[in-house]
Amino acid sequence: MILGTLGEWLGGVIGSKGNWRPFPLWMFFPKFLIWAILGIFIKWGFSSFTSLVGIQASNNLLPSIINPNNRIFFAFAISFQTNLFFGPTLMYLHRLLDNIVLWRWEFGGMHVAIYSLAWFWLPAHTITFMLPDTFRIIFAAFLGVCLGIILGFKKDLRFGQQTQ
Repeated sequence: MILGTLGEWLGGVIGSKGNWRPFPLWMFFPKFLIWAILGIFIKWGFSSFTSLVGIQASNNLLPSIINPNNRIFFAFAISFQTNLFFGPTLMYLHRLLDNIVLWRWEFGGMHVAIYSLAWFWLPAHTITFMLPDTFRIIFAAFLGVCLGIILGFKKDLRFGQQTQ
């Protein structure tokens, strides 16, 4: 909740070139609530996809190299499925919750969020899923802060090019 809001705030400060109030003060509490809700869904998704990949591996539904004894390939498989099947839903849920708070219906720029699943979250979550379960959510929250900072510097980010 705190780190998600911090990441959004830092990204806004950097993206606005130093405006320390990138969104109104009244928005902090709703953003805390949004990130609390998202945190619950993220924990659910992490647990679900970790179990799913384990079941797939034990039933020989994945290449034999993907097994709990091969941590990097197993973590990559969890990350891949999490970001492919769960990531886009989470991204749109986040935008929907933001829209509800702001009383608007705007989904522009979602391609940046979706592309971040491939270039940022897939490798980052591979590392996340190599960690013990107790550290995954907090590590992912810190990664969210990092992404907020990155996107703040690339406010007009487009896949494969930077706009002028």
